[in-house]
Amino acid sequence: MASSTTRRGAGPGRWRTGLAGCLLVGAALLLATLFLVAPAVADDGLLSAEQILAALEQRPPLPAKGFLPKANPDAATRVCDADLNRRLLAKSGQRGELLTRNLYVEAAPTVDLDIAFAYGEAALLAAGRVQLDELARALLDPGLRTQQFVFAGHTDVDGGADYNDRLSCERALSARRYLVVQHGIDADRLVPMGFGFEKLKDPLQPRAAVNRRVEIRRFAGLQKTGQP
Repeated sequence: MASSTTRRGAGPGRWRTGLAGCLLVGAALLLATLFLVAPAVADDGLLSAEQILAALEQRPPLPAKGFLPKANPDAATRVCDADLNRRLLAKSGQRGELLTRNLYVEAAPTVDLDIAFAYGEAALLAAGRVQLDELARALLDPGLRTQQFVFAGHTDVDGGADYNDRLSCERALSARRYLVVQHGIDADRLVPMGFGFEKLKDPLQPRAAVNRRVEIRRFAGLQKTGQP
């Protein structure tokens, strides 16, 4: 009888131990699933060429006849390269706001890159050059080799509007210059634009570092005014 009593008394303990073991195994499986599903992102925030390629390789939507997609217009087009700006205007037959809408299409594939610059300057830091090297690998991939892109510079709200407009342009030009000189990418594939702090990524924290970025956005090409 003593052995029978011992078995009955030990039952609940074994049950509780078994339940705890099941819970630990379930938690381990859940964590393993999360790690398998979540995209691999480096601890330093660096996006690999493969990640950039995956974001940009999607086909951008073609503009509907007589319709320009929602965009962020600016009276001065926001294009930072004066010579390229003149050629784009001549090619499209458009002015200001219409050209900006044609270049900066909200629905187009895009990726934000945390390209490191010296504080308040357009000089690239070492980490910024490493990120641009990864971008170059993606842009030279056969899936993107013939495509054109907008290089849009953005800032936070520290400083005046004019200062940040210039800084965002200078940074977009600096990033483009690096890709052209170091990787031989055609400059005309990369249209530099500067938006200052007009398009904050986190409007609730306008001084946050996430707002200081260079955005790479595909566009399907210019639609000439009056084109059927």
